[in-house]
Amino acid sequence: MTKRISTEAYQALRDALPAVTWNKRPFETLLRTALREYPGLLIGLNFSDTKRNVADQLIDTLITHEDKYEDVTLQLMLEIANMARFPNVE
Repeated sequence: MTKRISTEAYQALRDALPAVTWNKRPFETLLRTALREYPGLLIGLNFSDTKRNVADQLIDTLITHEDKYEDVTLQLMLEIANMARFPNVE
């Protein structure tokens, strides 16, 4: 049995995703690129909604299907954590 991702880690990702870009288009591009190998995660995400709502919906899906998406969740967490620059915010 694998260890579960902590509630705090999911919350940190939930908070970070909408903050790493300023505009919706770069946010959408970031998620579409990061999740390109998991197109099922993109289905139903309404990118015309607020970035926070899109992130909430994505994280809820990742939590609900943690066994299936643990690897992509950890990869997304690492990508965000390793960002050194945020050109769209700068």
